[in-house]
Amino acid sequence: HRGQRDHKRRSGVATFVAAQFTSVCLPPAGRSDIWVGASGFSGPGGVWVSVNEGGSWTKITGNQGGLGAPEGCWRITREPNGKVLLAGGNGALGTVLYEFNAANWNNPATYTWTDLSWPGIDRPQDAPLVAALADGRIVAGSIYGGYNGGPNSLRTQIRSLAGLWSPTDSLGGTMPAWQRTPAPVLIEGGRNALVQDPADANRWFMAGGYGPFRTTNGGGSWQYIVNG
Repeated sequence: HRGQRDHKRRSGVATFVAAQFTSVCLPPAGRSDIWVGASGFSGPGGVWVSVNEGGSWTKITGNQGGLGAPEGCWRITREPNGKVLLAGGNGALGTVLYEFNAANWNNPATYTWTDLSWPGIDRPQDAPLVAALADGRIVAGSIYGGYNGGPNSLRTQIRSLAGLWSPTDSLGGTMPAWQRTPAPVLIEGGRNALVQDPADANRWFMAGGYGPFRTTNGGGSWQYIVNG
């Protein structure tokens, strides 16, 4: 299979010249795969893997079932099942979220990938946000700072264990003094990071272009963090 052969390419130090790195993902216990990603906003973009503690790097290239490898990367994370998620991708094609699997994580030649992007993406905007929740659900979001597109394409999304996507960005509570009037009812501005409280599975923190946010009901509603 040509795609299987093409996507393993050794990379020297020169490959990384001028790259704008955006994410690094270290291996869990029992694994050796270190991932780094570059946005492509300035310099080369894409994702590289090392399985020998950085001694050499393999850039993920090629094609899997008609799906090209990511051309840019904003965030890399791991799912509880060991698979790797990458937000960024090929925004021009509406492919903004990749899931990687492998027959052998110590051998990049065995890596495969699929498109997990939510439906209805109607503009070439990358996704800078992806987070894997402890129960296996996935949260992802667009880099775009508004909602003047399709009804769901530019909103923060959550993927159920059944593989269904739905928006998770209702906004309420106390607003910052600078917020416009009338206050928005959906989170505005790009989102770029989400952390789940390890002591409370329903408490998440999210950072974005317009400030930090918190939910205490598993994404059912969000509030600005304006105090402590």
